[in-house]
Amino acid sequence: METAIRWSPSSTTEKQRFMIADVASNHLQFCEVSSKIGTRLQYRVTHKVSNLPNFTAFDWSRYDESIVAIGTAGGEARVIRLASQDGQSEITHVFPVKLQRKCNSIAFNGLMLAVGLDRARNDSSLNVYDTKSQSTSSSQLEPLRRLSISEIVSNVKFFNDQADVLLAGIARQGIRMYDLRGLSCIQRTTSSITDQQSCRQLKRWYCFGVNSCCSFSFHRSSGRELLCVCGFGQ
Repeated sequence: METAIRWSPSSTTEKQRFMIADVASNHLQFCEVSSKIGTRLQYRVTHKVSNLPNFTAFDWSRYDESIVAIGTAGGEARVIRLASQDGQSEITHVFPVKLQRKCNSIAFNGLMLAVGLDRARNDSSLNVYDTKSQSTSSSQLEPLRRLSISEIVSNVKFFNDQADVLLAGIARQGIRMYDLRGLSCIQRTTSSITDQQSCRQLKRWYCFGVNSCCSFSFHRSSGRELLCVCGFGQ
């Protein structure tokens, strides 16, 4: 990925905004559509953040449009607060890693930041951080959760309507769903968690306690919707 475009989570029909992430040049551009003629968009750049470290993943908070996170090639995660028109953008949090390796994916849920990393021996590859803390002490920069030891976490995503439920794509294994409130977990073999359809399908899986899960399947028969439940150990 050299360049990616991400529409603002709070973009509207009247005020359409998007971000251009230029990985090759290590900068972010924030743009607003000024006009549309056929398939061509005219836009203006409202803000630009330059001189960023080499980053390999990014996410734009859907809860606060002024907040962006990037994951670097060394695994460090940074949270950036965008500037007002007359100010400067600032880095509010820097979350380091013990063993450097590539950050593959990063995701916000409003209170927490999930970071998916390449494999490192005997170290977690999925870290969840508190982004509300204002402290810069080393203890406050430690992850709230350390998950997925010695694995490759290829992508991460929170549910839009269940902010405590985190999906993680584990390379060559499948998808795990973590309930961060009690840290229960289930795994399902599938290929992608990049779209909301995958999220809706996976929400039919649910954990009860630590060692048991159920899979819910909905079927329609003779005009009625039937619920099939299959329980199994973790």
